[in-house]
Parts: sequence; C-alpha cells; structure tokens
Amino acid sequence: SRDWMSDVCSSDLMFTMSMFDVNRYAFVSQLIPYEIYNRCYLNIVAQTEYFAYKHVIFPTEKVAKPLIAGQPFLVYAPVPGFLKYLKSQGFKTFDPWIDESYDEVELAHLRATSLIDSVNQFAQQTTETKLQILTEMQEVCDHNRRLATDPAFLLAPIVNIILERFS
Repeated sequence: SRDWMSDVCSSDLMFTMSMFDVNRYAFVSQLIPYEIYNRCYLNIVAQTEYFAYKHVIFPTEKVAKPLIAGQPFLVYAPVPGFLKYLKSQGFKTFDPWIDESYDEVELAHLRATSLIDSVNQFAQQTTETKLQILTEMQEVCDHNRRLATDPAFLLAPIVNIILERFS
C-alpha cells in the first residue's frame, strides 16, 4: 500500500488541467490539479512570506489556483488584511460560512492558529451540512472564477498604468 503522496506524484493527477493544453515543459506551479481539488471541501492557501517585512500584500499563483478552479479557500498570508484586499479587488470570500476573523489578527502565529480554528469549525460539520454549505458557496466560487479568468479584469491594472503615464 502506497501513501497518498506517492499516488499523487506518480500519477497524472498533478498534470490534469481542464482549461489549458499544457505542454510537457510547463512548471508544476502553473498547473491546477483539478482531480485533487474536486476531492476537497476547501483549499488552504499559504501565501509567500517574501514581502512580509514591508507589509505588502502580494497575491500569487497560490491564491489564483482556487479562484480559477472555483474552489472555496482560506488564506494564511504573511500580513493581516489579505482577504480584505481580495474583496477590494472585486473578489468574494466565504465569511457567511467560514469565520474569516483570522485575517485581521496582527501576530502571524496567532493568525495561523485562528485560521486552523476556522478550518476545524468547518470540519466538525456533518457531511450533509458541508455539502449544503458548498452548494450555498457555489455562487461566490462562480463569481471568483469569472473574475479571475476575465482578460479585461486581468489587464486593467496594466492598461491603467499605461494610460496614466502616456496620457
């Protein structure tokens, strides 16, 4: 009997994408393992800590994946306010169903503990309740997917910079 990591790493699951035709030279960080995502209720994202000392919120591919995949998520970020930032950009989060107060906790280790508490609260629900919650979340997931895959939305910041500098 092999462990789950062996199954994942030795299978085609890591290279399954329903939105893009990926060639054999693609980086694994660019792939969305839909078959794995489809077996999970939530995606727990750990954002990069590189800019934490500057208190910079810098979304990466780690949070883009559940947005594009249309999956509910929680985000551990190096600074507080990451979910608030996502909302300011037009995305929706899952605060009606998941306690997102962890996102405002100042100290990183306490923010992580609070996020774990939120996951545990969700996990303690019955399977039936979790499935009902996922059904209720679907509209938010669909909204996020539409926004995260909208070329006009994605290019707007670049276009705005160009217009500001060359107008």
